Amino acid sequence: MIRFLLIFGCQSTTFRENDEPMKIGKITYSFEYVQQRKGAKISPLYLKLSQLNLPVDRTVCFDGNQSCLRETTNEFGISIQTIQIRNKDNKDTFRYAEVSPHFSVWVELQESRSVNKTKEISIVTFSKKEKTILGYRCKKATIEEEHSTFTVWYTTELTINDPTGAVLQLDSIPGVILEMDEALGGKKAVLLKRTRVTSIDLDVNEPTAFDLPKDALQVKSIEEVAAKNRQNLLRLMEKGQQDHPLSEEEKAAFEGTWVLSYKGDRIELKISKSANDYTIQETMKTRYEPEETQSYKAVFYGETLFVDLAPTFLRYRLTSKGDLKLEKGDFFVFKKQT
Repeated sequence: MIRFLLIFGCQSTTFRENDEPMKIGKITYSFEYVQQRKGAKISPLYLKLSQLNLPVDRTVCFDGNQSCLRETTNEFGISIQTIQIRNKDNKDTFRYAEVSPHFSVWVELQESRSVNKTKEISIVTFSKKEKTILGYRCKKATIEEEHSTFTVWYTTELTINDPTGAVLQLDSIPGVILEMDEALGGKKAVLLKRTRVTSIDLDVNEPTAFDLPKDALQVKSIEEVAAKNRQNLLRLMEKGQQDHPLSEEEKAAFEGTWVLSYKGDRIELKISKSANDYTIQETMKTRYEPEETQSYKAVFYGETLFVDLAPTFLRYRLTSKGDLKLEKGDFFVFKKQT
């Protein structure tokens, strides 16, 4: 699913109101989840898993005529970079690409910048509170929509010339937003998604930053992007099956009960063999949420136990220490229970 993502920028060199807008630059920023209320009952495991679903990083380059948004995510052990390239003279479409270690594909999509407008905002409240972010004096504002609440910190000491809409400059906010807390579900939300700038580089002229990968294959739709990436993954899995097939004894080492514990909460996996495939029963046990159990069918591709959850997937393998690892990151290591 493609979402137009909001970008926020600042840097340490001080600009004042009415200075010339910055026309060329590169913005980098970070993401995290934070608790909205102290003492709120939230599972440590749930909070950790939420953090892992956030983008690894994001960068925006712009030169006054075009912009390029690059974001890195970890899709079940595979580092994927998504790219969105926009031009001020073509407001109806943008180029979208996905780049993986073994395959690149891109598509031209219809543009939608409604997220950068304020027509859906119901209430904007300005506060007298101020704080300094990366050397800038910032003011606070709250934006309340039907299903979400946003708290933003903005500065009038920095102006940016980006007519493509990649850098967030809302009509309702009289400055550049440097930090935003998003509460999905409004004021009752337990978690806030915080977007925070880490740096802006001034006068960074990187012409190649606005180019698609040279080896990227053009397709006709976003559905074809997902299909091509999936086909490529399955080809790699099949090659792994040919190069490193597991014996029945090695496959049997996956069977049993595996547990990931985190601050008193746990994820439990029970892997068993059926007639022609394997079953994985996953149970999540946390202190503040109801226990959840779901089951998956799995098959082996080489050294990997593969679960097809089209359009996504899960991949498990045994580590050199004999633990079970879900290839989504180093956090997902399960210990076998005897």
